[in-house]
Amino acid sequence: MEPFEVGQRVRVPCHLIRAPFSDQYLAMIRFEGTNVSGLIDRNEVLENHGATGWVRGEILAISESDVTLSVPKAFSGSYFTKSGEARVPIAWAREALRPHSAA
Repeated sequence: MEPFEVGQRVRVPCHLIRAPFSDQYLAMIRFEGTNVSGLIDRNEVLENHGATGWVRGEILAISESDVTLSVPKAFSGSYFTKSGEARVPIAWAREALRPHSAA
């Protein structure tokens, strides 16, 4: 996916693991041997294919080396940063992110 634009809505691929409560998932964005994870509400999952799926995101910032995404943050116990942001390498973003319309 390219070019990116700040404010653009995207679909973010992730691994999904059942969380302690039935209305939650532990979502993990995996890239270059790194996991960025957090608890999200089931309603934030756009597609679920068992252990993988897509969550909604929005591009907050772009640099030569990475893309900063806003990801769903449903619970204060989230492992995503307190702001619900995840920074991913731009090469990974080009391969993995997909456009998402709010419709």
